[in-house]
Amino acid sequence: MIQGVINTVSGSAERIRSFLHFSAPDEGPLADNETWMPDFMKGLTSGIEKNRNLVEKAVKDVASDMVLSPKMSGAEYGYAGDAGGKNGGDIYRRI
Repeated sequence: MIQGVINTVSGSAERIRSFLHFSAPDEGPLADNETWMPDFMKGLTSGIEKNRNLVEKAVKDVASDMVLSPKMSGAEYGYAGDAGGKNGGDIYRRI
């Protein structure tokens, strides 16, 4: 009688596993999950192309906020002066 219970529970567990295991399930709504990402990427690409002007503007706006203003003093590297400017190019003079 106990073996019957074990068989029933094992059968139920295997049935549940066919829906929930880590890889694509054999049955149920997640059985075709491998098609989701390619479909998602096609939809994303289509949306970007249809709204290219909006994407371009957003990228330009973000890029304009990233303007770098490098400092060329050389002091942070242990050198003083400038590179050929008012101090006669003494950038290579060690501090």
